[in-house]
Amino acid sequence: MLGDGGEEFVAVLPDADMDAALLIAEQMRMRVAQAKASGRNRSIGGQV
Repeated sequence: MLGDGGEEFVAVLPDADMDAALLIAEQMRMRVAQAKASGRNRSIGGQV
């Protein structure tokens, strides 16, 4: 996984076909959406 600046990132999935890549992407999106993050005495949230 590579950071692409800001909020973007790239995941290289060389052995995944389109269906597998979409499934993996959705699983990653759900994990990020459920993650708890905080910084400088405030919660960080938003829409994923």
